[in-house]
Amino acid sequence: MRLVDLSVPVSSGMGHFEGTPPVYICKSHRIDECGYRMSLLVMGNHSGTHLDAPSHFVQTGEGLDSVPLERCLGPAVVCDFSAKAPGEPITIADFERHADEIGSGARVLVRTDWDERFGAEEYFADFPPLAPETAGWLAERDIWLLGVDTPSLNLEHAVPMHETLLGAGVVIVESLANLRELTQRHVLLSALPMKITGADGAPVRAVAYDGVPDGLR
Repeated sequence: MRLVDLSVPVSSGMGHFEGTPPVYICKSHRIDECGYRMSLLVMGNHSGTHLDAPSHFVQTGEGLDSVPLERCLGPAVVCDFSAKAPGEPITIADFERHADEIGSGARVLVRTDWDERFGAEEYFADFPPLAPETAGWLAERDIWLLGVDTPSLNLEHAVPMHETLLGAGVVIVESLANLRELTQRHVLLSALPMKITGADGAPVRAVAYDGVPDGLR
């Protein structure tokens, strides 16, 4: 099976939400001076493709250490909403077309192809958001992971939607990329976060095999 990289590239000066830490990378050691290369990396833990832990939005939520890794690794279903226009919400009715595949333990990947705008100013604005009521609908279905190829779930309603999903134990992965390169609806996903003690989130190198072996469905 073909392996597809679902992560955006991390680079110095890359775009970020206003008010959040910028990304800064510089050479700290040079081969001609030290005999080896090393770099200094400074970034917010929600930069680029990243995972949200419950404590990111929930006052009493647990940190990254509490996230069950099995929720971040396994079969996932790709829901194609790439026909959505900028700013057009993804509704419960849209998700209901995939309802038979969105149940307890499901990992749901939301494709909008908004990552094609990654690096442009509009990337952080006017993306197709999840409608506010979808958070409760997805949480009630007891899914394990929700991944989106947009920088957030919804700009206006981000706080209550994150509270609902994270409070229900749903792992949220944002700023995915290249979901359009997956030709199969069911894929084998890996979205394991960096192991940062007590963190409210962490960068992820998300990848997926284009398809799922029969024994893992």
